Amino acid sequence: MGIKAISTAVIITSLSAYSVLVQAAVIESIFSPQVTIFKSSVSDALEIIAKKNNFIAQYDESKHAFKPISIPFEVRSRKGTPINYRLTLPLSQHFCKNTVTKSITPLTGLQFWLDGQPLAPIASSLPGNRGYLFEKQVKNNHVIGIQYPPQPQTNVEQQCYGILGVQAEIEL
Repeated sequence: MGIKAISTAVIITSLSAYSVLVQAAVIESIFSPQVTIFKSSVSDALEIIAKKNNFIAQYDESKHAFKPISIPFEVRSRKGTPINYRLTLPLSQHFCKNTVTKSITPLTGLQFWLDGQPLAPIASSLPGNRGYLFEKQVKNNHVIGIQYPPQPQTNVEQQCYGILGVQAEIEL
């Protein structure tokens, strides 16, 4: 199947995580997706809509990691006619910054799911890197799940952040 048109929308996420070696009941981070169109022209074929733009990831001290997050969004045909589209993950970059030394290290080991199926960045060889095809849809709800790797508490504050992009491509 050839690609008729590409309409790219990205959910950009930022995650601030503060981890300090003290007794804390809950450590939280704010996760704020927002939709941004990559292309210079807006597609008249489909759109991606994220109704909520703030998510909280609570830190689980027993697992030394943030609890998983679910990000719901919708893909809909702008003309109201059924479309075939493929969802992929073209962008996934995550880092932690030591607020004392200002050193930045990549945060690796995150796992992603789309509607319960493995999802991986398109540049990887992991399962789900080709995304998923959805056929004859007018409006469809989706959920991206994020599982964080262990992030042990330290004696200095860390700020973790990242960008996660979802792309929808029209297919014939």
